[in-house]
Amino acid sequence: MNGNRNTVSCSAFLSRLGRLCALAVAGLFAATATADPYLTFSSAQSFTIKPPSRTWTGTIEYSTNATSWSAFGTSGAAAASDGSGTYRLYLRGKNNPRISKDDAGADAWTLTASADVACEGNIETLLDYAKVINGQHPYMADYCFANLFKGWTALTEAPALPATTLAKYCYCYMFEGCTGLTQAPALPATALAISCYEAMFYGCTGLTQTPMLPATTLASGCYGFMFQGCTGLAQAPALPATALAHGCYYCMFRGCTGLTQAPALPATALADYCYFHMFEDCTGLTQPPALPATALAVCCYEAIFKGCTGIKLSETGPGAEWGIPAAATAQALWNNGMLTGTGGTFTGNPEIGVIYYYTPGGGPGPDPDPEAPVITAITVDTGASTLAITVGNVKKDVWYTLLVADELGEPWAVTPAVQAQADGILVFQNVPATLPHRFYKVRASATQPQP
Repeated sequence: MNGNRNTVSCSAFLSRLGRLCALAVAGLFAATATADPYLTFSSAQSFTIKPPSRTWTGTIEYSTNATSWSAFGTSGAAAASDGSGTYRLYLRGKNNPRISKDDAGADAWTLTASADVACEGNIETLLDYAKVINGQHPYMADYCFANLFKGWTALTEAPALPATTLAKYCYCYMFEGCTGLTQAPALPATALAISCYEAMFYGCTGLTQTPMLPATTLASGCYGFMFQGCTGLAQAPALPATALAHGCYYCMFRGCTGLTQAPALPATALADYCYFHMFEDCTGLTQPPALPATALAVCCYEAIFKGCTGIKLSETGPGAEWGIPAAATAQALWNNGMLTGTGGTFTGNPEIGVIYYYTPGGGPGPDPDPEAPVITAITVDTGASTLAITVGNVKKDVWYTLLVADELGEPWAVTPAVQAQADGILVFQNVPATLPHRFYKVRASATQPQP
């Protein structure tokens, strides 16, 4: 983990831890985006790309027509018009185990542009385009593409990243601060490595779509800070992994204020610091995900929901139930600061086996805007002097009030509210029936109405 990142306590626990098709599955891109043996950068205006130093060990070439190639060095290269009003620059490499310096804090390449720039093609062609042509994945060394496009605010499209076996820190900080990106490239890798995706999209505030993350066995710090500060994200990718690793999800969605639903966390055996600060300051969350794990670990849930003001837990109902399984085994600081700064009446450290309550819409208690009840039957009692009114789709603990009027347009008379004791139906008995003009409706509320 890069020590100069603004991580508050996250930095203390570890010393170092497209053109994509939006309507297709993520893996399809890797199979179809490698037709050209080079990267293509394009824009409506002229632009230049310049590396800070020569950090690759093989060769990199550039072209402005994809036919004539020249050596690419520290002086960089400028795009040229293709005659249609589009400026293009092509890059390819050979015999390069990595492009970036062997350091997560290395300087990025510099993009100087006055208009949006798209990058198409397979990133592996920078390593060895000849191997890509032959259908191979070139070898990736540690820090392979670290920081490469960092700070490229004009970048609107990322290249394909088809590698399935990754290296330590290979993509770390690769797109940090690329605020023009709205969609991340597909990430089909299932063999991960230490911190391989660390801070990959850190601060990409325009990002609205994430790739699938298919790996089921994780590596230390692999997803750390991956989407931190991506305020445009409304939905997180599924996280199917059940074999976790030290700090694998630390700060992954920290500061994603637009996130409204957390992904499921299915693992039952955790690792030290695995969910450390994972959703910190995700103020759009209102529902904590279920935490089924029984084999806990050191600091596994530390500050996981810290600052999530939309999550409101209470120690008493009504509301949806949430808690840590009674069979769980405690470890040092496993629950430290889990709910600090959340919005409910309970913000302490949850205890094993204790049930807490929350409202998906912002509780605690029943949803503040319950589903409208439906009258499903009106039964006339003997003598037609009273009615029994059956209401369907009621929810436990929600208050229901029957309103009565002789004529539509007249004021509604309000009867005493009744609190549903279970989900299902509720019957109002002995309702006066003055025929032939009588109208009824039912109102639902989260709290008991005042008389």
